[in-house]
Amino acid sequence: MEQKIKITEGMVVTANVRLLTFLRKLKPEDLPGAEIKETYNLGTKTLIPRKPDERFPVCMRDFNAVRDRVDYILKQNSFYDGLIRFVPYSLVGETLLEMARAEERLEELKGILIAHYDEIQEQWTTLHPEISRDLYPSVEEIKSRIRMDWSATEFTVPEGMEARIMESESLQKVLASAKDRAELVEKVRQKTQETIGSFADTCAVQLAERCAEAAKKLYDAIVKAGNGRLNGRALKAFDEAAKRMTALNWMNDESIQAVVDEAGTLVRETGLITFEVSDRQDHVIKLQRSLRKMMSLAGKASEVAASDLEKAARVIEQAAKAPRESEATPAVEDAQQPAAPSRPASRRGILAGVVGSA
Repeated sequence: MEQKIKITEGMVVTANVRLLTFLRKLKPEDLPGAEIKETYNLGTKTLIPRKPDERFPVCMRDFNAVRDRVDYILKQNSFYDGLIRFVPYSLVGETLLEMARAEERLEELKGILIAHYDEIQEQWTTLHPEISRDLYPSVEEIKSRIRMDWSATEFTVPEGMEARIMESESLQKVLASAKDRAELVEKVRQKTQETIGSFADTCAVQLAERCAEAAKKLYDAIVKAGNGRLNGRALKAFDEAAKRMTALNWMNDESIQAVVDEAGTLVRETGLITFEVSDRQDHVIKLQRSLRKMMSLAGKASEVAASDLEKAARVIEQAAKAPRESEATPAVEDAQQPAAPSRPASRRGILAGVVGSA
């Protein structure tokens, strides 16, 4: 592994939304007269509404929505190796803005809950006499336990790491020889670079899987239409996904980017051009072949029957022979779609050779 490879193209973003469940475990005395066996799981009882209720200013769904939004943004904008979430700099600004907004929303909801806490308890226990007010957490618990912790740090090899290891007094006591310490430093350096290189490969695999999934969704939509019609919503969704894939490609992997660019260009052309039926047939077939290349990045092309292209072509050809009014292909809503973002020169093609012709 080359020593120069460092992950300086992004940041490690962590976020943890901590919530109170406002649930209490049911006890046998909560179900008088019922036969409760020790193998039964009695479930829980709620202290505030689970879903929106016009009689209450907040509900659990409001709090859960904040957590779900944070999870969604991180999954969309990052790579995960089981330990860290790495966000490329092209998406860092958007991600951190979403984290800040989520924290503000959580604090807003917590403020509303505290301001109306007595009222909520009174109303809920009146509606549900089986709930007693001594089950509710205190305001102090709400303040301390409902919160969002998040941070953003760079993930790279610390400068001066080798010198600090060499000069470590504790190490010098164990390894008096400077040569022995230098050998240890070299092992640490190699291990660090192997770890970083492995993480880059992990990112490439995850990006290929996301590309394949986006391609399969559009491919399935085209096959489902079956008559040369193109779903404008599906086209727009893929166009947005392709741009995000480009932003996520911090590794500058050519084998992935070439296929994404090809399919993205065809989709944008689909949104800008009014096709005659014969032209549409050729364009749809070309787009399907491009999508199959994207699916092959993660082996998903095998999920698509080889006859699908020919089947779709026959259906489109039959539609061309039938009398019909001329119509424009559904656009991707915005008739002036911007060009695909340009990429810097590739450092390496992690998945070179994976992409085959459809």
